[in-house]
Amino acid sequence: MFKQKPVCTVNILLNSQVTCTLCKTFYEQHVILDNDQINLLRASTKTQASSATWWDARRLTITTSSAKKVPVKATTNPDNFIRENLYPSFWGNHATEHGKISEPKAIQALKDMGLCVSAEGTVVSEKEPWLSLVSGSPDGVTEDGKLVEVKCPLIKEDVEQFSDMFKTSFCDVLLQDGKPVLDENHHRLAID
Repeated sequence: MFKQKPVCTVNILLNSQVTCTLCKTFYEQHVILDNDQINLLRASTKTQASSATWWDARRLTITTSSAKKVPVKATTNPDNFIRENLYPSFWGNHATEHGKISEPKAIQALKDMGLCVSAEGTVVSEKEPWLSLVSGSPDGVTEDGKLVEVKCPLIKEDVEQFSDMFKTSFCDVLLQDGKPVLDENHHRLAID
């Protein structure tokens, strides 16, 4: 989709008011979407990482995965961030492959427990279409409109029992009275 390098990176990242004509045109044509485009994007990205459209849509937004890489100091050159966002070098590894295989099983387990979960594509925020932290690509949506994000971490070799996983720093679930509950204070978790 993208063959050229960004023209005005400072304008894109540092100005809330886009004054560069090229940047404004690009933003209006590729980032701001009308309702029909939003619905088409949502429908065409339900397979997420298997969809080329999903990958392209991620390039135009700041995602949960890329947010930590956004330059915050005015003295930091944004070119590396923009280059990596537009032309990503990471296309997956053993852990992400495990997730692609395991997530459908986790969704099915939720369905088997009686929760109605349907596949969901890219969700676009009308207020902040450039920010996938507000939008995103949930793994599903419940009947009452709650977004579902499934995580299927690889269990490290030093974790001998499943219950030991709850003691690791990467786990955002705690055991309370023997039952798993979300750790609302975990650094990777946002509960709304």
